[in-house]
Amino acid sequence: MAETIQHPGSAGVGSSEAHARTGLDLLALLASRWRLLVAWPLLVGLSAVAFSLLLPRRYTVESRFVPESGGGSVARLAGLAAQFGVAVPGSENSESIDFYAELLESRDLLRSLALSQFAVPVANGADTLRGDLVQLLEAKGDTRAAREQNSVAQLGDLITARADPSANMVTLTTSAPWPALAVQINARLLELLAEFNVERRQSRAAAERQFLEARVQEAQRELLAAEGALERFLSENRRYGESPQLTFEYGRLQRQVELRQEVYTSLTQGYEHARVDEVRNTPVITVIDHPRGPAKQTAPNLLVNGLLGVVLGGLVALAIVIGGELLESARRRDPAGYARLRGSIPLGRRGSRERAVG
Repeated sequence: MAETIQHPGSAGVGSSEAHARTGLDLLALLASRWRLLVAWPLLVGLSAVAFSLLLPRRYTVESRFVPESGGGSVARLAGLAAQFGVAVPGSENSESIDFYAELLESRDLLRSLALSQFAVPVANGADTLRGDLVQLLEAKGDTRAAREQNSVAQLGDLITARADPSANMVTLTTSAPWPALAVQINARLLELLAEFNVERRQSRAAAERQFLEARVQEAQRELLAAEGALERFLSENRRYGESPQLTFEYGRLQRQVELRQEVYTSLTQGYEHARVDEVRNTPVITVIDHPRGPAKQTAPNLLVNGLLGVVLGGLVALAIVIGGELLESARRRDPAGYARLRGSIPLGRRGSRERAVG
């Protein structure tokens, strides 16, 4: 019996040859279907460009503002109140710029914006659209509440607030279908932010005033009690200087009066500041760049969208070619299994019945 002698490495050579043949077969397959591989990417790429051209144009405008750092009378009295173990309401520091950036994109502020009235000149100023943003943005919904909710969602896509910690500045970007509306939305957001800050500061000042009002009355009673104790001591010890013990007691009572007097004076000044802050309506943000026209027109990037469409079309074409070849190979290897597969597809069964009838 003759023996087959296999040289070392011959298995590896056969495997390499098989891989090479497989690669050549794949290249031959792709070359035979080159029309499909070219047509699909072009078709999908052109469709992406055409769809981008149909998208509505938007106009964008920017503004920048800096939050003012302010502690007010609350910060001035925080240390004094802490000495007595009392936390003054609203004694924390002013909010960071990240807070303002998040606030500008909050649902409550956007809802107030959506319900604001606007007058937008269109068609070269020949016509003016009036209404709130629920109407101007044509929000969808069966009820008014649903339309308001959808308009808030639309505004979330049209508004961007970026915080710059290094410059302590917030950049507000707004977009709209009309240039004038983009400017008005930006300006209205700044107004709503200022109104929120004023209301918040006034509410803090009201809480501070209530706290200080009670604390001033208490400090006054403590001062009167200390002064009364010193007065009784002097009336009972007219010649206290002759006794070291009485001299020490006099010094202790005098220090108590001075301390209570200092606390009472500081609390009274803080109380007066709080009364002023409670009615103060000056804004606490400084606008660096006001929203002014002309708004910049933003359009979709046709080149990027076209390239993405070409890539997607190429992947779909490759899937069609390779998938079809795999099905054809399965048909040649297992005709019965392939017939069962075709029979499990409703279209295939209908086609079989049509061929049988024919």
